[in-house]
Amino acid sequence: MRKLIVSLSLCLVLAVITVLPALADPGTVTTSAGFAWVRSGPGTRYGIVGRVYNGSSVNITAAVPGQVVWSGNSTWYQIGPGRYVYSGLVRKSTTSTPGSPAPTSGNWIEVILSQQRLIAHNANGSIFMNTAISSGIARYPTVRGTFRIYVKYRSAPMRGPGYYLPAVPHTMYFYGGYAIHGAYWHNNFGRPMSHGCINMRLADAAALFNWASVGTKVVVR
Repeated sequence: MRKLIVSLSLCLVLAVITVLPALADPGTVTTSAGFAWVRSGPGTRYGIVGRVYNGSSVNITAAVPGQVVWSGNSTWYQIGPGRYVYSGLVRKSTTSTPGSPAPTSGNWIEVILSQQRLIAHNANGSIFMNTAISSGIARYPTVRGTFRIYVKYRSAPMRGPGYYLPAVPHTMYFYGGYAIHGAYWHNNFGRPMSHGCINMRLADAAALFNWASVGTKVVVR
């Protein structure tokens, strides 16, 4: 693994992230526009070098920070040398369908939406953390299924319909623009409050961030 420190301006993220040098994960393009532009860098200011069509397969070799396009998600996927596509337009094929069985080995995170709880399970079966969270409200429901954390930011801005949140702490994206992160703007944990992300108390988010790694499974049910 290697650490990247990237300085970005405007809508871009200033973050320290952990990236797997060669993910080689399959993904499927999912966009209502029919295709997604492929650019020479992780942002719309970079030149267009091609396009990938809806339903086509791509090979994701790295997840890198770049321009925030929507929902505070600044992650772009590298799909070849000098070829990047926005992660919000690609569904990683490692994602399983809702109702998938829980992992049987390794550390993993369980989110129980009906109880507004997050449980962090150690590989040996013990519980690292069991805490209240705030998931998405009815208008912006949290996605259900089995996923993997694909990128981590110690601090990152988030932007969406009607809001802008600078320096959201201990953010871990697990599917498109959905993330687990600390929330400094409310203290109503135990009830839905978010635009789809998993909000946590600041201390809990920091502890979970240090415990989990890129690749840790996240089960939302």
